[in-house]
Amino acid sequence: MRTPEMFLAATEQYARDEDSMGRFVADECHLAPGNDLVQIRTGQLRAAYEQMCRELGDEPVSAPVHPGCA
Repeated sequence: MRTPEMFLAATEQYARDEDSMGRFVADECHLAPGNDLVQIRTGQLRAAYEQMCRELGDEPVSAPVHPGCA
């Protein structure tokens, strides 16, 4: 049995709507692969992401904890 196209489209839209990190990168970040002059500190990037989430009423994705970085 095939999944109805309407269901697939709604599922894809939901995933995009719930992807706050992807939305942040697309809307707020200047990407320049290979250009070492475009840089930001991790803390500044995280703060900007969390601010965007607060403004949109979203819950930020939790930051990963790497061994030895706590």
